[in-house]
Amino acid sequence: MPISARELRECINKLQGGKDITKKDIPKIISPCRLGDVKIGPDLMQAYKDWFKAVAERLPEFGNYARTVPVCCFLLRNFNLDVIRAVSECLDKMTPLDRATCIEVAHMPDPGWTKTSTERPTLASIFKFAGDLRSSDIYERISGMVPLFDGDLEERYGIPEYDLNGNCSGINVQTLYVQSILSVAYRRKIPLARITTEDVRRQKKRDIVLVNPSDRKKLEYLLSFTPDEVFDQFSQNPESRKLPKTTRLKIVVLDARRIFDETGMTMERYGLLKERHDMADDGLPEIER
Repeated sequence: MPISARELRECINKLQGGKDITKKDIPKIISPCRLGDVKIGPDLMQAYKDWFKAVAERLPEFGNYARTVPVCCFLLRNFNLDVIRAVSECLDKMTPLDRATCIEVAHMPDPGWTKTSTERPTLASIFKFAGDLRSSDIYERISGMVPLFDGDLEERYGIPEYDLNGNCSGINVQTLYVQSILSVAYRRKIPLARITTEDVRRQKKRDIVLVNPSDRKKLEYLLSFTPDEVFDQFSQNPESRKLPKTTRLKIVVLDARRIFDETGMTMERYGLLKERHDMADDGLPEIER
C-alpha cells in the first residue's frame, strides 16, 4: 500500500533527527515508482520533495534511506519536476557505483548472473534503485577500480555507441576509439566493468568503463592516442572504407568487432614501437642527441 503524507513526514523527522528508516519502510516509500500511472495528492507530493531533500542532506553517508532513491528516469513518471530535481540532487552526491542503472562486466564472472549469448565472457545486470549494486557479489571486486577513459571525451566527440562485446549498429569516432582500446583489453583478459548512470533531470545516460589501477597503467600508451588519431589509423586500413573525417559521423558496419580488433592491434603495434623508440632516446648520452 502507498505511504501516506503523515507516514512520510515521520520518516523525514527520523532522518533529520540523525536516525535511519527500517528496511520495511523502503517498499512503502518507493511504491509510486513501482505502480503504473497514479495520481499523487499535493500534500504527499510535497512530502516526497522534502523526503528526497532530507536524504540529500544525509548523503554521501549511505543508509536505508539512500535505497529509496530511483536511478532510472522511467521510475519518476508519477512525480512532478520539483521531486525529480530533489532526486537528481541525491544522485549527484552518490558514487557511480551507487547510482548505477546497469553494469556489464568481463573477465570476472559472477556466478549469480546470467551469461550473455556471445563468444566473449560478458555478464550484465540491471538496477532500479540506489545501492542495488551493493547487494551483488561483484561490488567489492570493482569498488577499487578506476575510470579507463577521461570524462571530457564524451563532450568533445559525442556519446560512444558500444557494449563490452563490441556489438553496435554504427560507429562514430568516439566508439572507434573506445572499442579499439577495449579490444586490446579483451585479448589481454583484463577485468572490465561498464557502469551506466542516468541524469534523471536531462534524461541522459553516461557510461563509465572501470579497470584496476595497475591495468590502466598497462594501457597508458594506448590511452595517449586521441580519437582523431585512431580514426586516422582506421581510414588508412586498405580493407576499410574511406571515410570523410567528421567526429560525429555514424557509419553502418557489417563486422564492427573485426574492425575494432584490427584497429586495436594497429594501435598496439604502433604504441609499442613508439614506446621502444622513446626508451632508446632516453638512454642516449646528451652529446649524441
